[in-house]
Amino acid sequence: MTALSRGKPDRVPVSLSIGPTNALKWIGRSDARAVCQAHQLVGSIPTYGYGGSPILKPHWRPGWGETIHTQAIPGTQHSVMKRRSIETPLGVLTSRERIDYPEYVSGQTVEPLIKTRADYEIYLTYVQEWLKRVEPHESPEVAALEEEMGDAGVWVWWITHTFYQFFWVLRRVEDYLLDFYDVPDLMKSVLETTQQINQRILQAFNESRCQVLVTNLSGASSSIVGPAFFREWVLPELKWLVAGAGKGKYIGFHLTGKMRDVLPLMLEANPHFVLRFESSRFKGDTSLREAKMRYGDRICLMGGYDPQVYLSGSLEEIRRETIRCIDEAAAEGGYILDNSDAVPPDAEMEDVRAMVQIAGEYGRY
Repeated sequence: MTALSRGKPDRVPVSLSIGPTNALKWIGRSDARAVCQAHQLVGSIPTYGYGGSPILKPHWRPGWGETIHTQAIPGTQHSVMKRRSIETPLGVLTSRERIDYPEYVSGQTVEPLIKTRADYEIYLTYVQEWLKRVEPHESPEVAALEEEMGDAGVWVWWITHTFYQFFWVLRRVEDYLLDFYDVPDLMKSVLETTQQINQRILQAFNESRCQVLVTNLSGASSSIVGPAFFREWVLPELKWLVAGAGKGKYIGFHLTGKMRDVLPLMLEANPHFVLRFESSRFKGDTSLREAKMRYGDRICLMGGYDPQVYLSGSLEEIRRETIRCIDEAAAEGGYILDNSDAVPPDAEMEDVRAMVQIAGEYGRY
């Protein structure tokens, strides 16, 4: 929490992107408590709440509803096909999404929910009814973990339904980008409606004991859109989100891919932290060193460690990558050491633990 405030803790904090797949391999379970235990086994600061961020449950009236069915995909061990159907008086929309459990909540869209521009009217009607019927609930499991972990962990909520995530899973990329170009008035109304969902989430966050909220902007990296598009369509919501955060709350932006051209725009919204800072291996274009030099006095940096080193590197390579990240970004605080992507499912616990131990020895102020 000191680092999130751009302060200088006694040592560089390490909070890795450890997920259910890692927990399943290392300790034989993949539930939220197991993920926290996996963090503790390697010495990483546990973060919890992903998948347990506010549960918004609608109470449908006749003629409205949503059904979800999952079916195992033959020939795979943990993958399923998720079939979603939403019903409104204006019509029914369906989608299919492949999800590779236990790691991912969102997967690969096989059939988008919004197939034509006419489908937007049905979807917006559904969202407006959903907003009237929904009630927020905290996940009992996450609330119990918060009590159990105390100061040993950080409760984090992820917003997966911000601006781009709506379109990322609802419509094909090439189609929704053309929608913004061809029918901007329609897309403005879509954003105004979907922002109301985030208003509910933000309110629940402000009223909770959770201190950290991350908004996923992966689909809005400059690998996909340009700065002018980002300023017009993405930045206004980011400014609204940070401005609406309560006292003592921290808001961060998650971005993968290229970010150099849009990072200055993101900072106009005054977030507390930004992550991932991927290497060129993952198509990133902004190093920790560059980000620290240009923006280290304004935000906390988080990420940067190449997770493939766990798989292909020796102990010496793990040491070099750990030291590189600390040298590039940790001066005077305001840095949290994390991977630039999830810890690979095949990573060995001993290698991840070695990384944390090296950071503990080298990263003292």
